[in-house]
Amino acid sequence: AMENARDQAALLSASRALLSGTTAVHGRMKENQARLENSKIQAQSAEERIRALEEEVRIASEQAKQDYLTGLLNRRGMDEQIAKMFAEGLERVTLALLDVDDFKKFNDQLGHETGDEALQYLSDAIRESVGSRGISSRMGGEEFVVVFAGFDAAQVKEEMEKLQRLLTRRI
Repeated sequence: AMENARDQAALLSASRALLSGTTAVHGRMKENQARLENSKIQAQSAEERIRALEEEVRIASEQAKQDYLTGLLNRRGMDEQIAKMFAEGLERVTLALLDVDDFKKFNDQLGHETGDEALQYLSDAIRESVGSRGISSRMGGEEFVVVFAGFDAAQVKEEMEKLQRLLTRRI
């Protein structure tokens, strides 16, 4: 329109139209930029929520493998660890079973809260005695299992005797 303008009025009109169009485009650009910023904020918020949910899932997954009372692995967690040991090619995996004699009578006479404290005490002692040499779990009730990779029966017996001595000293 500016090229075809034959006089000053036509040129002025074309200039105003150009200015009006430029202003409109600039306005749409500002709106688009604001929408883009808003979308960016929403995307960041969504990413943060996804990370939080992933962490919740990770924690829930760990808790699903852990005994809530003692903090030791539960049966599911122990099964997973044993499967992992065999998948890694370990040929010797030895399990030691610990069972508290007459625990039901203990619970009945002293109460379940005291029974829970006894189980927590025992699990702490197992953790302290076995340390990183074995993997400890509570199978249920008053039954515990410790898995040793690469240990022979005599070594496992020695480890369990250490635990027994620790418990005897502490009681």
